[in-house]
Amino acid sequence: MHVSIIEWSEPLDHWPELAALAESLGQTRWVENSYFDWHLGRHLYVATADDQPIGYLLFIVQNIGDDEKHDRFELAGTYLTEAKVLAFGVSPDSRNQGIGRRLQLFAMEKSIDLGCFQFRSRSDGEAVENHVLKTKMGFAIHPNHRSEDAKSAFFVMPLGVWRDATAPRELPPPPSMNFPIDEWHESSPGWGELTSLIDSLDQTRWVFDTKFDWHLDRHIYVASQDGKPVGFLLVAIQYIGDDDDHDRFELDGAYLKEAKVLAFGVPTALRRTGIGRSLQLFAMQRALEQGCYQFRSRSDGPAVENHVLKTQMGFAVQPAARPDDSKSAYFVMPLRIWRDGSVVDAHAGSPQR
Repeated sequence: MHVSIIEWSEPLDHWPELAALAESLGQTRWVENSYFDWHLGRHLYVATADDQPIGYLLFIVQNIGDDEKHDRFELAGTYLTEAKVLAFGVSPDSRNQGIGRRLQLFAMEKSIDLGCFQFRSRSDGEAVENHVLKTKMGFAIHPNHRSEDAKSAFFVMPLGVWRDATAPRELPPPPSMNFPIDEWHESSPGWGELTSLIDSLDQTRWVFDTKFDWHLDRHIYVASQDGKPVGFLLVAIQYIGDDDDHDRFELDGAYLKEAKVLAFGVPTALRRTGIGRSLQLFAMQRALEQGCYQFRSRSDGPAVENHVLKTQMGFAVQPAARPDDSKSAYFVMPLRIWRDGSVVDAHAGSPQR
């Protein structure tokens, strides 16, 4: 069966067939009626066989945050945009043939052409096949537990990281040979000075008081100069979803783990020297070695420098506005994508674009 994917706009000769397919999949509302003021553009891609629609993907382009009543995100003076998937479906008779995956890849390439920073969608818990597809493709996961759905989730692909297969993935040398990074423990020399640094950056609560039953392990990585701490990053290893009262996510029969950042800090006088970036890279490399699927953190709105660092590094952004903080956000890096710079099919075992 020869399958073609092209962008469609209404009206076309086969539009009634597409409308019928969307209706059969319960997506008429999203395909035909989901227009909002913050949409900058709409793009519908359709897979056809023998000129008949057998699958589709509709996304809108928007400034990240606009649909969640969240302040926008900037990088180098420009608002970051995303391709937000509103509707996606494949005819039941045409599934398990790679058509859904091809639609996702085609739409992501088009999103890059449109200047989007990321490609994002929300999937109900009952859409099991879509969850499997997205995790096989390496999308970052942000649990979205709702009162009526304990398995709902956002799936986000940071397009700059996905596209740039030539970008270096190895940990670069520290900004100076005087700033080595290692894992520390309470018996490490300089631990007392580290606790003082943590206290001075108002992170004592997160480092010493946030220990939960769902943590599988905890690791604190410290950058030092002449044995004295000059920056730190603490992660907890956990199953994705456990800290959000959310059902776990599986791939190939195994629960997916993440490294969740609990605390991160560099003294003000030493910021913008590369220490923070090196700590992030060091921790991501260690998370990969520990079998983690992704690397995730939440950052309050006032932590502007951290927002800038994460977006410069290409982290996917999931807005998380709170009543007292309209700029809070989660930043997520899908680690297989960061490692390989391409979509990896877990079953194929090699990068595919």
